[in-house]
Amino acid sequence: CIIIPTHNRADIIQDHLNAVGALYCSYGVDVVIFDSSDREDTQAVVAEWTEKSHGAIQYYRFEGELDDASLDGKVMAAYDLFCDKYEYLWMNRDKCGINLNACAAELLKILEERPDMVSIHNQKDDYHGVGKKSYTNATELFKEQFNSMTTLGGTIVSGTFIRIVLTEIPLNPVKNYGLWQPVAFFQYIANHKFLAYSYSCDVNIYHPDALKGSFWMKQLLYQWVERFYFMFCNLPAGYTAEIPSVLLEWNRRYHLLDVTNLLTARSRGFLLPAEVEKNREWIPFVSTT
Repeated sequence: CIIIPTHNRADIIQDHLNAVGALYCSYGVDVVIFDSSDREDTQAVVAEWTEKSHGAIQYYRFEGELDDASLDGKVMAAYDLFCDKYEYLWMNRDKCGINLNACAAELLKILEERPDMVSIHNQKDDYHGVGKKSYTNATELFKEQFNSMTTLGGTIVSGTFIRIVLTEIPLNPVKNYGLWQPVAFFQYIANHKFLAYSYSCDVNIYHPDALKGSFWMKQLLYQWVERFYFMFCNLPAGYTAEIPSVLLEWNRRYHLLDVTNLLTARSRGFLLPAEVEKNREWIPFVSTT
């Protein structure tokens, strides 16, 4: 099942489903649009697709509390609702369609091995050049796949695995808040046996008008400096040696704290002096900017 969290982006959902909705249905994949909108337009868009897909594309309204700083609660609620119904769940961004033609055949082979999770990403984001690979060592998975797994759409998880993680690794304001997925996964597998895979292909189809928005800019230093700092500092000790290389890769791959993004955030009224001062001691930990 592909789960797509969204909020007041009916136009993006419409374009997403127009682009790949029929493709999802052709592969027999269920889709849940997990919506927290305060309007009815997203539901109306999905209703048309529910009828066309004979129920394969579904709408679910998230009634939980919205968090201005994190998607954790919403993501965890979706997993909790659907992990007992489906063998595998693929939490994905609304701005990014999945090209099943490019990945389905190989993914089916991987899923036959019954992995707990699969790190999947575009070939250009295969920073370590590993392609398809199996993992049973948590430190190795952390080094090579953590950054790919930080974005929604980067990880497929088994329903059984995510039920266990939800139960044993709850949201913690210090240890994993702000990036529960995938930090909680790594907290769990540090002390438990697991099987994971990586796979890279041309899997993502991006919506051209759904790039970095005001939510991302507003949370720039909080999400990617303060939270990164505390989460990395509270990871199990087995990951410590790999943290510098993971952070270096993160900076090279996403450029979230490069000068252009910082200036853009400042021009939108974010990145205020008080916020910069608050994060001053942590910024060198995650960026050389």
